[in-house]
Amino acid sequence: MFSLFRQNPRSSAADAKLDNNYPCPKCGKAYKHRASLYNHTKFECGKEKSLECPVEDCLYKTKRKCSLKQHNPSIILFLNLFMYRCEACSRGYKHRASLYNHTKFECGQNRRFKCATCNFSSKRKGNLKNHITKMH
Repeated sequence: MFSLFRQNPRSSAADAKLDNNYPCPKCGKAYKHRASLYNHTKFECGKEKSLECPVEDCLYKTKRKCSLKQHNPSIILFLNLFMYRCEACSRGYKHRASLYNHTKFECGQNRRFKCATCNFSSKRKGNLKNHITKMH
């Protein structure tokens, strides 16, 4: 067998890569490389296309951030600035804590802090204090 292997320089591992012998157990899609199958199962298989192009009237959707960057290279700055998005209103934030504060105190909340002097109202007490300090 060793002499046969020497006559044919392609090993069985090389044959597997050339023949797309790394099939996905969930959907059956086959890949040449084990790493490609790993990326498919981790990021794509069974996942919804949840990333949308923020350009107005563009209907492009994808599952992966790198695909969105390839679709529109100018989007890189947009993605890096607003990595965390509110599922309810699509507002974007740089930090997870900011998104948490938005969902807890702002999104869907009524403006319960009202100025006694004018018609200003806010969802946050600190904003009302700033308003009173600067305006009255």
